[in-house]
Amino acid sequence: MRKTFDRRVVPDSVLDFVRACQRRIPCHLGGGAALAGAYLGHRMTGDIDLFISEIRIPMIEKLPELLQGWSERWGKLVLAPSSHFRDANGRSVPDATLFLLGNEILAYLALNITAITYFALFYRSHLVGQIKANAKSGLESSLIIFPVYVLVSLGILLVAATASFAVYRSLKTSTGFSTHLVVFLDLSLTDIPAAIGITLVLLGDHWRSVISLLGLAVFLVARLWRLWLGFRAMDAVYSPTKKEAWWRFIFGFLATDLFFGSSVVGAGFLLLVFIVGIWD
Repeated sequence: MRKTFDRRVVPDSVLDFVRACQRRIPCHLGGGAALAGAYLGHRMTGDIDLFISEIRIPMIEKLPELLQGWSERWGKLVLAPSSHFRDANGRSVPDATLFLLGNEILAYLALNITAITYFALFYRSHLVGQIKANAKSGLESSLIIFPVYVLVSLGILLVAATASFAVYRSLKTSTGFSTHLVVFLDLSLTDIPAAIGITLVLLGDHWRSVISLLGLAVFLVARLWRLWLGFRAMDAVYSPTKKEAWWRFIFGFLATDLFFGSSVVGAGFLLLVFIVGIWD
């Protein structure tokens, strides 16, 4: 093997190109150019062969692990919420934020599936016409709006969590803000049935129709579930007496969560009006 690459085989401009490629993706020069330039020097070359090494994308590789962690967290929150929240001090905010993102993506998929299923059952010919006419442009727009909705929701959640934490700290509690924030992020699992419920409300012909009433019932159950989980969470995290638990919950969680819930529902309603309008 030569000590230096034979520049007669591959000119500097081409080698600069190879180095630029190597800075972007893992690859190396191979084939006749590599053989002649690094070893034999027996001929010139008119082309180069770049061999790409295995490309590793950390997020894709971690996806099965993330999905497993998300499903386990979901299961604990549904089946054993008190036990889950008692260990909130050991959970990280980034993991809880990923959990929220997963819930919002699932809620988004659920509301789209609900809308499509409704029109497929009752207005199939209309749905086919809409898909042919503007589904592509509508879905592209909704994919842009969805991240904006998630960011707005996260911002509102931070405000609500901060206000709730301030109330609890004024009551001389010692739990840190990160633990308090993790609780609020974990409660995002109730957004999935809430999204289905409000979608059904929008799909009904009028507010007293069976579909709308069913959607309203699903939405109210989702909100009550969130409040129940919130009470369990505050009770587990702060461990007050039964008397303290209720009035701390009312002033420290319920008031701020109503603000968060009404704001997010308003933002979600606008998103849903747009998405359902694609199929309407």
